[in-house]
Amino acid sequence: MVQASVVTFGSATPGQEVATGNLVLTQETVERYLEAIEASSAVLGAEPGRAPPMALAAASFRLLIESVSLPSGTMHLAQQLRFLAPALVGVPLRPRARVAQKLARGAGTAIALEHSVLTEEGNVCLSGRALLLVPSEPASPLSPLAGGVQVEGRDTGDPAAGGLLHDGDRVRPPLPGGHGDPAAAARLGGPGDGLMPVVREITTEKIRRYARASGDFNPVHLDETFARGTPFGGIVAHGMLLLAYVAEVMERAFGSGWRQGGGMDVRLRAAARPGDVVESAGVWQQTRAAPEGTIAECKVACLSQRGETLVAGRAWARLT
Repeated sequence: MVQASVVTFGSATPGQEVATGNLVLTQETVERYLEAIEASSAVLGAEPGRAPPMALAAASFRLLIESVSLPSGTMHLAQQLRFLAPALVGVPLRPRARVAQKLARGAGTAIALEHSVLTEEGNVCLSGRALLLVPSEPASPLSPLAGGVQVEGRDTGDPAAGGLLHDGDRVRPPLPGGHGDPAAAARLGGPGDGLMPVVREITTEKIRRYARASGDFNPVHLDETFARGTPFGGIVAHGMLLLAYVAEVMERAFGSGWRQGGGMDVRLRAAARPGDVVESAGVWQQTRAAPEGTIAECKVACLSQRGETLVAGRAWARLT
């Protein structure tokens, strides 16, 4: 077994195992997370004693970005997540992280970090991969106690990451109140069906609430003076908050097949700001056979009220 070590961004090398510390999701942590994303265990169909998958993903991401001394200007460009087994509330878990890639790009240095969370018995609850970009002239590193690193991305120009505005397959206009109709999941017939969207208004207080719930206190989310000095020009929402909204679309549509056997592979293409109204939606594109069962493949996106694609990519859930 490779020995995990504490590393800095400068010393990180591909293949290096990274020490991430320990993880226990308490009931208070889960409740605080659900409040931050404006959902409830009833809405998400969470089973008693089991943590919502995205609560586990948020905790894993926080440990990941704390494990490497990433500069405050770092941007979260893409995220992969796979939910494989339930994580029990109050039970110790074993997070792991590894430097997968590190290479120079025109705007700076890209680093891909793989992360996973295992039970003490060795069962994998979650696996993922985060792609981050460190600018050529970064600011000073954030304190590990501050919760890590900026998680917003910018448009990479990747046409494969196009959102639901392409090919006329946008689901429907935003719904007042933004909570949709949970009964819509029962009416899904198969490929070609649109998934009920989730609409949320972004506010400064909601961003602060998510920071407290996730442990990500990067000043680009909280400090207006600091944020004005970044390329964003002001406070922006956490990228993982937007992914939580996308996840809720999948949860409402596929339930337990999303929580165990689901996942996403998305790019973060632009930032959401206080005052924005964001719509997360999806389209069931195809069904495929896999060793773990029958899988529903979906195209997903999160859009602003301006029609700007904030998050785009694919997500999937197990049907059988």
